[in-house]
Amino acid sequence: MAREWLGLPVFVKPSRAGSSIGITKVTDWAQFPEAVATAAAVDPKVIVEASVPGREIECGVLAGAGGGLPEASLPAEIRLRPGVDWYDFSAKYLDDSVDFDVPAELTPEQTAAVQEASVRAYQAMDCQGLARVDFFLGTAPTARSAWSSTR
Repeated sequence: MAREWLGLPVFVKPSRAGSSIGITKVTDWAQFPEAVATAAAVDPKVIVEASVPGREIECGVLAGAGGGLPEASLPAEIRLRPGVDWYDFSAKYLDDSVDFDVPAELTPEQTAAVQEASVRAYQAMDCQGLARVDFFLGTAPTARSAWSSTR
């Protein structure tokens, strides 16, 4: 049932690793057990996320000085260059395969919504220091979301 609900592709990732370590893009359910094992080798809590077509937006959040409220940066858009399948570790750190639009081309209302949601996520997760919050601005509404499990 979850397979039909999530569809393909899905991303299988460790819950607490960051920077695309241990993440697999699954395009065939036969790849799923190995993808779960890869993620679980990094963190026993594994997340499975449905792919969301559309624009990838990121927003930095910095703790407030002297314990003040955190502040969000202007959002940026991550654009993959042609031939790059997804924003994996190599695309992030090793290859020259992405472009960034800073600030992202968003309406003032979208910018404010991303910043507000970023600060709320930062506070809800009890983050400290600096965090990056990622968003997918979908091209169409979707009823799919993430499913997580502890192994």
